[in-house]
Amino acid sequence: MKRPTLLVILALVIFIVGLTISEYKSEKTIIQDARKIAERTFKNAANEGENSEKADLPFYLPKGFHVTEQDKNNIILENKEQTFLIFNNGLESADSELNYTAAARNEDALLIESFQDKEKFGYIRIVPDEENHYELQVGVGGVKITTFTPKTNLENDARELMKIALSLAFQNE
Repeated sequence: MKRPTLLVILALVIFIVGLTISEYKSEKTIIQDARKIAERTFKNAANEGENSEKADLPFYLPKGFHVTEQDKNNIILENKEQTFLIFNNGLESADSELNYTAAARNEDALLIESFQDKEKFGYIRIVPDEENHYELQVGVGGVKITTFTPKTNLENDARELMKIALSLAFQNE
């Protein structure tokens, strides 16, 4: 009777270990997936709608995010324990490359990739921070958003930050 129970437990352990290994993504894969997601979001720039808490500068605010501070050019967002810094240069158009040029100077970047179409210019930059954490910066035109994020959030954060940046960039026109 003990032998079948032991075999079932062993089979479950092997199954769980197998799932864990198959779910593991390498740093390189996650960074490339974050790039693809940012580019896809940039190219499929469907208006998510302006739903921010502050009426003086309406923009897309993902679920769970809230504005902690805001002035003419800066917005600080929080989601749980994560902080997001938005710089909005209203003098720059949606196709400005100014923030990208500055971001590209960082020699430690694991990824710096730009995207462009007829109306806008965007980019994503990922810089290593501490173990399994990264500085993620996403920008469109005169808007750039920076956060520090764990590897497991890079893909989702890239998507949401691109949506926010896109919603702000066209207000600068």
